[in-house]
Amino acid sequence: VGNCSSVINLNSDVTVTADTAFSDTIQVRPQQVSVSLRPQESVIVTATVKPSRSHPLDIYYLMDHSLSFDDDLASVQRQLSSLWTAVGNLSSDYQLGYGSFVDKPLSPFVFTDPDEKVLIPSLNGKRPYLFHNTVALTTNFT
Repeated sequence: VGNCSSVINLNSDVTVTADTAFSDTIQVRPQQVSVSLRPQESVIVTATVKPSRSHPLDIYYLMDHSLSFDDDLASVQRQLSSLWTAVGNLSSDYQLGYGSFVDKPLSPFVFTDPDEKVLIPSLNGKRPYLFHNTVALTTNFT
């Protein structure tokens, strides 16, 4: 009882050791935390995330143009303007791209008779293909 310097703290503890203000490069606060835990105990460490508007963002939309998704194509086309606006609200430095595919161009996935045209409305009568890059990543959305 005479020497209190050897007393051990029996409580779990969370200490923030680095907490710099948000900036274009710092998007999470706090940046560093020290946690001391007793066995069978838990603590809650709270962090706040504020994405920087200047953080680069690339979105590439890949769509299935096969007949089973033909009705979805019109819906996506109607919503593209809203998508561009939403992405613009997340970042001031973004690029968007678009590509498509039509199943595997092999039997049994698609009809492969070379003398017959496969009529897929979204393809305007073109034959199936594995992948097509329609619009490469770009900042020009007109």
